[in-house]
Order: sequence, then C-alpha cells, then structure tokens
Amino acid sequence: MTEHPFGHGPSVVLIDAGPSEQDELRRRLRRRGVALHRASTAREGIGLALSIRPDVLVLVPGGAPAEAGGLGLLRAVRREEALEAVPVILLAAGSDAAARRLALRTGANDVLAAPVDAGELAERIQALLRMGQASRAALERARSEERRRLAREVHDRLGQLLTAANIDLRLLERRMHDGEVPPREELLRELGSARSGIEQAIASVQDIAQLLRAPGLEAGGLAAALRGEADNLQRRFRLGCTLRHAASGYVEPPPSVAAELLHICREALTNVLRHADATHVQLQLAVRGRNLLLRVCDNGMGIPRGAADAPAAIGIAGMRERAGGIGARLHIRGRPGCGTILSVRRGLALP
Repeated sequence: MTEHPFGHGPSVVLIDAGPSEQDELRRRLRRRGVALHRASTAREGIGLALSIRPDVLVLVPGGAPAEAGGLGLLRAVRREEALEAVPVILLAAGSDAAARRLALRTGANDVLAAPVDAGELAERIQALLRMGQASRAALERARSEERRRLAREVHDRLGQLLTAANIDLRLLERRMHDGEVPPREELLRELGSARSGIEQAIASVQDIAQLLRAPGLEAGGLAAALRGEADNLQRRFRLGCTLRHAASGYVEPPPSVAAELLHICREALTNVLRHADATHVQLQLAVRGRNLLLRVCDNGMGIPRGAADAPAAIGIAGMRERAGGIGARLHIRGRPGCGTILSVRRGLALP
C-alpha cells in the first residue's frame, strides 16, 4: 500500500467556477490521499466549506487572478468569518507578478498558474498545512504564556491582597471573641485596612477580567477597545495616550483577529510603561492599501538596535508569535531619544 504524504489525507474543497476541465486533476489528487470535495459555484462551494470545514480551499475561477471572477470568488470566501483562517490556493490561467501580488493581498495564500501538475498542487497543499500547524503552535505558545501570566496575577496579587484582608479580620474577630474590645480609633483603622485590601482585590479582579475579556471589543469593535486601553493608560498611570483612527475605508477584522491585535497592543503598552520612559503614546488604526495597520508609537528613549531580537525579549517574541498566528507581520523600529514605533500589518480581503 502506498503511504499518503499527509497521513490520513487533508480535506480539500475545490470550487471549480470555470469550465469543468479538472477531472484528471481531481482523480490524481484523490490517488494521493486528498479527501476532495468539488463544487461548481461560489455559493455551493462556500456552503460546502462551511459544512465540512476543510483544511484547504482550492479556487479555479477560470481566469487570471486580477480578473473580476478570480478576485470576486476569493473575496466571497474571505468574507465568511468561519473560513477566514482556512488556507486558499488560487489557480488561474495567467499569473504575472502584479496579478499574483494582488491576489495575495486580497487573501490568497498561494497562486498557481493553470493547468497545474497534481503533484505540485499536492506539495503546495502539504506546505500550507505545515505552515498552519506552525502558526497554530506559535499562537498556542503565546496563549499558554498568557495563561501563566494570569495565574501569577491571581496568585501573587489577588491572593496576597485577600489573604492580608482575611488576616486583619480574623485577628480582629479573635480579639473581640476573647472579650478584648479595641478602642474605636483602632477598630476603625483595622477595619479600614481590611476594606482597603478588599477594594484593591476588587480592582485586581476587574483588571484580570479586562485581560480575559474586552467589553469594548465586543460592543464597538477594535477601535472602541483601543480607545478603552488609551483611557485606562491615562487614568491609571497618568501617561498621555491617544487613539488616531482613520475610519474612512476601515474594515473591521474578524473577532478572533481583533482579539489578538488587542493582546499585541496591550503587551506593547506594558513594554512602554516598563522600559520607554515616555510621556505620550499614540495608537493608530487604519487601512493602508489592502492592509490593516495597527501602530503603537511612543516618544520615549527608543528601543536599542537589535534589542527586539534579543533572546531576553520574551514579550516581543510573544507578540511576533501572536502576529504570525493571524497571518500578520510585526515590525519594531526605534531611534535613541526619539521613541519607538511598533507596527502590525495584516492583509484584508476588501470588496
């Protein structure tokens, strides 16, 4: 028995919106262990993909990727939130460099000129699956670190506050149980100490809840969540922070992507507080060309050259992993005394 290169074989939905000339390709892919499902229209193919959640989508629009049919089919797929992370290979009759770049910016993961060899297509499918596994592993590492950080926050901060308040109250209870009634001023002081600890614990719970769930993100999207982060930074740390949001042409990313971008922003702001010695931070959110752009710009001391790639830069490594997990690119540049700019760019499928 021939061993399939994919183990049990990947699940692939082929949306063949052009003339039905792919019969031999489909037969050869199946012989290579690909679990292939075919649809002849965009609506049928998207419905099929939403039903079976394939590992890869292969689109055959019957034209060059720059033509309306190719990009229209690709955009229709990318508008479905449930398919947003599914790798897409676009087959086209022509694929010059400019058309290929346009297709990649619109949301394709790979572009191949048709007719395509079944062996090459199978290898491209396998390569996309390997990349997807690496991205998921990187994202899981970032989330695992986030869980560890939250566990430390609960244990070290919340646990200590509640323990101290509990000790204050138990000591006071014991003294009163033994018949020792402290003077009024002392009683008020001890109760105030316990109440202060409980109030700090409540604030800590609110902070942790904010890390786990962003009400602004759910209610008003990424821009609202970033505005909340800016307000929080000014209120709690007295650090000037503003949001510059270019609403014209803006396309809200899927919730899962927005959540990761918000995490990256929070980590960047934490680094500013710890290391930058800045007096002002500006958050920028806009669409540039066919990319969603998020920037965190501070006026601090500027990150030294090479520091972003240092092994000790665990926070930056986590941000890179989060960015990679959503198909985004993260770049950091700084100038001594002139601040640091962290940029995250992610391609969007625009209508």
